[in-house]
Amino acid sequence: TYTKSYWRAALFVGLEVAFWTANVVYNNKGDDEDARMRAFGDAHWIEDKYLAKVYEDAVDTGNWNGQPLEVQDGLLVNYDENQRLALLRIQEDLPGYTHILPETKTQQYYEMIYKYLGQFGIGWDDVGTTNPYESNLNAPLTDNIETYRNMRNRSNDYYQTATTMLNLVLLNHLVSAVDAAIAAKQYNNKIDYSFHINKQRWDDAQSPYLYGLTIRW
Repeated sequence: TYTKSYWRAALFVGLEVAFWTANVVYNNKGDDEDARMRAFGDAHWIEDKYLAKVYEDAVDTGNWNGQPLEVQDGLLVNYDENQRLALLRIQEDLPGYTHILPETKTQQYYEMIYKYLGQFGIGWDDVGTTNPYESNLNAPLTDNIETYRNMRNRSNDYYQTATTMLNLVLLNHLVSAVDAAIAAKQYNNKIDYSFHINKQRWDDAQSPYLYGLTIRW
């Protein structure tokens, strides 16, 4: 490099590689844990169980205008996609329903089934026929809900670490730029400049002078 600070350049390059590598590793860990979390949610949060509750509440409040639906053992059965969508859209009309479960399994879908147990707790397969969180949000978590929560927290932690690594990449760029400027200034200050103007005749005493400039550093 210009300032000959090779060890500094190697240090910044090494940090760059390390931070980018960590960013990729932790993003992949977050993706893997998120996929496991979703699979666990699909296996243990039963939408048919939640929809049975929505249907019963819609009937009780006079908000259901469609054909009667069938509930067996706490699960909504024998319904089609149009009836499913009608139930999901009717959530906003039901008293006590503060959130709307998305029609597709988006990130918000998987977030809601854990964060708002007062409404969605009934959907978990190890919650009984009544939702304890509806009256007490501080009720103990069931094993499946706690497992899901831990998976979700791990996934978020991995993504947060990946973001931190990306911020460190940007910080490394800033520090290396400042360091390069300081090193260049220090290097230039060490250079000893000297200027000397000299003259001499080309051949004999009658010839004109030749002038020259000598610079030493």
